[in-house]
Amino acid sequence: MKPVHTQLSMSLLKHTILTLPSFVFRLMYTGQNHEQQHELQHELQHESLYGKVLRLIQVKTSSTQELSKALGQKSISGQLYTTINKLKKDGLIVWTIPNTPKSSKQKYKITQKGSVFLQMLNSQ
Repeated sequence: MKPVHTQLSMSLLKHTILTLPSFVFRLMYTGQNHEQQHELQHELQHESLYGKVLRLIQVKTSSTQELSKALGQKSISGQLYTTINKLKKDGLIVWTIPNTPKSSKQKYKITQKGSVFLQMLNSQ
């Protein structure tokens, strides 16, 4: 049997996203916790640093320093570190060099789950 989300047509999926975003997110990623569902709902209502960072990484694989500059920060803020760690924990971004987290060449890239999250945000 096919998963429920593959049976939905794109137009129905878009309509469902507009009306029940946390439900669709749950269908597409079963096993996600309440915190991640809440994050999506919050992001649908407010453009937060969480969404801004994810959008920047979608456009260009970026280092922490590059993200900080793109956000107009004079230096890397603690809030940016916290946001990056949350995005990683939520599975929306990953390191480009997984085995070397302290590498000077380390950057972040968006995951498929992160792309779906942004598609849901963009459909609003």
